Amino acid sequence: MDIAAIQLDVFKIPGLMIERELTSGENNIVYLCKDAAEGRYVLRKKKPGSKSPPLLNERHTLLFLEHAGIHFAPKSLGHDPRQELHLISFLGERDISPASFNEREAQIFARQLAQVHSITNAQYLQWCDTNGVMPKPPETREQTLELYFTSAAANVRQNCPDPGLTEWVNARFNTDDCMDRAIRDNQRRAIFVHGDLGGNMRTDGKNIFFIDWERARFLEFSELGYVFIHGQCSPKVQKMIFDAYADSLNLDPPSRSALRTQVELEMNLLKVDKVLWRANKFTELFMQQNPEAEKYRHMAYEAIREQGSNMMRLNGAPGRTRTDTPHGTRF
Repeated sequence: MDIAAIQLDVFKIPGLMIERELTSGENNIVYLCKDAAEGRYVLRKKKPGSKSPPLLNERHTLLFLEHAGIHFAPKSLGHDPRQELHLISFLGERDISPASFNEREAQIFARQLAQVHSITNAQYLQWCDTNGVMPKPPETREQTLELYFTSAAANVRQNCPDPGLTEWVNARFNTDDCMDRAIRDNQRRAIFVHGDLGGNMRTDGKNIFFIDWERARFLEFSELGYVFIHGQCSPKVQKMIFDAYADSLNLDPPSRSALRTQVELEMNLLKVDKVLWRANKFTELFMQQNPEAEKYRHMAYEAIREQGSNMMRLNGAPGRTRTDTPHGTRF
């Protein structure tokens, strides 16, 4: 990307300039910027051909979060649709992962996550109406499962050149009732989620900030399972977060038990999702004759091995019960 071609004068901040590139993902390039007074900013630029939503969606999310009193998210400072740029505030001094949380950090994180999850759809719809923004409807559980599981599994079956991965997917989806149980669950409630909190957090040593909100939406799944799996949380960290989260929401014992069951179900689903995503990435790169394909094939088998057996069911398998977590300990 030619940094010199990016026109920053549209933001009308004296001396604003790009200092360096921070990250470059599949959809966006992220830059660190400074102004004349040495103030720091983050600039997100959409990559050409990206299939992710426009950065205007992220701007709307951050403006809504600011309105809702979420102080631990970046502030949206400007957006240029012509260049697909989004300028936001810079937060924290270093990245932090849930896997490394101590008890204080786990409690801060859990309280903040509960605050996000307490945002109501009525609040969101009112903000959208006031600001002339088209609201995004809540994503139903069926839609989530279709997008991340059913369609992904069908693609592996039809296109994956590795017969072992295809066989695993066929066996898993022929014997596993996890998705059926998720659909039958009548304790559903759409909550506002960040959508990618396996990471995407920063700290200044005292506070924890949630960044990169482009996947935020209302969803009929708890976010805790995603955090535990993608954040690679140990059983100890899982328990610290779960207990602090339940305390923040003042959940009574039956509600805690129901939430625990839901989170365990989601963790099992997400382990399958990890295999499917890697198998599909391998398939995509293999078709492109990209040498990176082999890396994702090995990663898919690694995700299968993490589950204990390449043909093991999530429920009813020998030596494993419904309440087992991926780490073998119920939180």
